[in-house]
Amino acid sequence: MDATAATSMDAIKAFISFCSTDRLLAQRLQRDLATAGCSSWQFDISAVPGTDAWDAILERIEQSEFFLVLLSEAAFRSRSVNEEISHAHYCSLNSPSRMPRIIPLVLQDGVTVPRKIVRAVRLSFRDHTYDADLGVLLHTLGIEPSPFQTSTALEVTSKRAYEFEAEREAARYTTSLINNNQEIAGSFQKLAVHAREVGLNFYVSPAQVITQSEEVVRYYTSPGCPPTGPAVSLRYTFWVFFGIIDKHTKGYVVSDHIVMQIDGSQDRRFEDIGDERVLRNDSLRLRFEGFKSITASDVSIAQ
Repeated sequence: MDATAATSMDAIKAFISFCSTDRLLAQRLQRDLATAGCSSWQFDISAVPGTDAWDAILERIEQSEFFLVLLSEAAFRSRSVNEEISHAHYCSLNSPSRMPRIIPLVLQDGVTVPRKIVRAVRLSFRDHTYDADLGVLLHTLGIEPSPFQTSTALEVTSKRAYEFEAEREAARYTTSLINNNQEIAGSFQKLAVHAREVGLNFYVSPAQVITQSEEVVRYYTSPGCPPTGPAVSLRYTFWVFFGIIDKHTKGYVVSDHIVMQIDGSQDRRFEDIGDERVLRNDSLRLRFEGFKSITASDVSIAQ
């Protein structure tokens, strides 16, 4: 048995630039990008207390593949947003890979576009069309929609011709249950308020996943036929952590966690073609097992 924390070393990295007027939209976007598998950074959620804020911002812009700027008239007038745009523009011009790629997300009609990014291709991004606009943005970032991201059932299965990233899908599935299943949403909200007794001045962080898995290699056959290829079966227990994050005058602190347990199984079938072994299909089943209490050592792994 191998227990590891899910990592996102190969995740797409994006920096979100915004002004204080658009803070709630920026936080919503950051959570949705994280759920979709994008390692996104925006100051309110991602900054580490005790570090130099501006150095952290510049460093993350330099490390990002995409620079997303929430473009409103207030943002156009914001000094900090314009300085972030200037640094992203400089990095893009001077990087061999032309990164980060700058994508203005236009929040309102007739918005003034800063001169340095006036030639960048813009995407419409409005509250009343948020879901559709987010889908376009995910496609632009190269992130495929998940078959589990709109799930409401307590057990779901999906199959496709290429491999699932099980930890990422577990995070998407739990987030979907919280958003779309009324019973789960109600239980989650009660736990959130209980974890933060006052019930105010806190928000919930994007999902983090601890995985325990077991792998079995076998051969599969069709009735009356010889073995046609190897198969790999994996059995998972996912503990999906949502941090309750308190805001205070000096920054943010994780005060508690809400943990959801998901049991899963993944069956991959391969075919031997000459000297190559090719994935034929991948099936992933996820089942909600309830809200769980996890030990302090497990929490430290997730963080």
